[in-house]
Amino acid sequence: MSAVAPAVASRFELGMTRALYEWWLLIALAVVWIAASALNLIPNSVFPDAQTLARATVDLVTGKVGVLGKLTDHVWISFARFAAGYSIAAGIGILIGLLMATSSLIAALILPILRLLYPIPGLAWTPLVIMWAGIGENAVIVLIFLSAVWPIVYGAYDGFRNIPRNYMLVCRQLGATWNVRVRRVLLPAALPMLFSGLRLGHGMGWRAIVGAEMIAAVTGVGYMLNMGGELRRPDVVVVGMIVIAIMSALLDRFVFGTLEDRLISRWKR
Repeated sequence: MSAVAPAVASRFELGMTRALYEWWLLIALAVVWIAASALNLIPNSVFPDAQTLARATVDLVTGKVGVLGKLTDHVWISFARFAAGYSIAAGIGILIGLLMATSSLIAALILPILRLLYPIPGLAWTPLVIMWAGIGENAVIVLIFLSAVWPIVYGAYDGFRNIPRNYMLVCRQLGATWNVRVRRVLLPAALPMLFSGLRLGHGMGWRAIVGAEMIAAVTGVGYMLNMGGELRRPDVVVVGMIVIAIMSALLDRFVFGTLEDRLISRWKR
């Protein structure tokens, strides 16, 4: 027991040191903002102070802002939409990238289409998607998919096609089936590039959901943020921006970070 306590304390100190090292600039900006607000250098009509933000957060969480609804409801709705759209994009994107990497014919057919569609922002599809799916859940999910799928396809394609040929030659000589090659060789070897594409898709999909909810939905964090602007409530807008940033950072750290540590690090060892 006596040996465990110092180890836990040491790990806690290391974690705090790393957090301060990584977040020192953000902490410094927050201190400057609080000091400027306390000295009335920044009007609340331009950017709210900490007290106003805290009060707005409590009101949004408890649903006291009326037409804006509850913050927790918007958060869960946005998260569910993102999970649906991004999961579809990840599954289809990885499959297309794998097929392109293993078939020169499929690559020759899809690459020109990919080069044309990749530069188009996901939100540029909004008018068409609204005509196809109407305003609501389906439209937002489709827009997330269209924003996230292209970098995932590119990441999967580059990851699979850059695998050393020796790996595949050994697999063929050992008589490995296509399923075994994909599961035991292709996927582990392609993971670094694949994760890069998945992370890029995550960022693009998350930006798309906010814009999509502003235009094509009547719920979600993006809708709440848009309504805050229409009501001339900068505190609501800033709270929405902070929530979006926190949600994205948590997904990146605890989903992608955990998977990267467990899969890529283990493969490298």
